[in-house]
Amino acid sequence: MKKTVALLMAIILVALSASALAAAAWTCSQCGYAYNTGSQCVSCGAYKNGSTSFPGVTVTTNKKLATRTGPGTQYDGAGSFGSAGMSVTVYSIWYDAGNVAWAEVLIGNRRVYTGVSRLNNDKNRLNSVPVCYSQYRSARVTSGSTVFYGPGYSYALQDLSVTSGNYVSIVSTENDWAQVEWGNHRGWVPLSCLSY
Repeated sequence: MKKTVALLMAIILVALSASALAAAAWTCSQCGYAYNTGSQCVSCGAYKNGSTSFPGVTVTTNKKLATRTGPGTQYDGAGSFGSAGMSVTVYSIWYDAGNVAWAEVLIGNRRVYTGVSRLNNDKNRLNSVPVCYSQYRSARVTSGSTVFYGPGYSYALQDLSVTSGNYVSIVSTENDWAQVEWGNHRGWVPLSCLSY
């Protein structure tokens, strides 16, 4: 009798475990945690698609986009683009000192920032975009580099460069690239040109 009860309890536990795993919407490919909602693992930071960088979401604009190289009016202007109804990819949301939300968007081959108020929250897609907070790390530029509008050589060049021996703040990293800031400038450089 005791063996029968123990066997039945074991079967029930296995069935419950299997149903809990089946109910999970996705399992993190990096660390194995199972999730029913969300798109980013809270344990290791990987995304649902297995990437360690956010894949972006596509939304439409509600007006022409005035853009900056960073999340705030203190950063260099990056130009005005498009018109209402244009599709853009959003990679992150940042807040400036006045608590105004800025979206990091891809326009052509440039990642630039625009006010979130210029975007339509199509089907609440912006709710899945990570909110970023700057956790600056100081770094010394060990070899000069041209500054890019995104994390890779395929992005447009900014009319800026970082000079060997100077210091910058690393705002974020993606693959082998760092988004750096100095003064009112922000852009992307290869990690290999920095020492931190």
